[in-house]
Amino acid sequence: MSEPSEFDELKVFDVLLDDHVNLSKICNVHCKFLWSEWVRAYPRQTFRFPKLIREKEFSAIITGK
Repeated sequence: MSEPSEFDELKVFDVLLDDHVNLSKICNVHCKFLWSEWVRAYPRQTFRFPKLIREKEFSAIITGK
């Protein structure tokens, strides 16, 4: 079973994607910009650095690769 902190990280990540990625799933965005936004947004809300979704996982989620 996942830890509560992992669930919280996924919730914050989902909100970030809703705010910054077009709902049409056309990920015509700059992955590095979104990554930098993620590593700023998550600690602001949780006071922790993301452990579950790191840069490699983030890129795979955004690009679908």
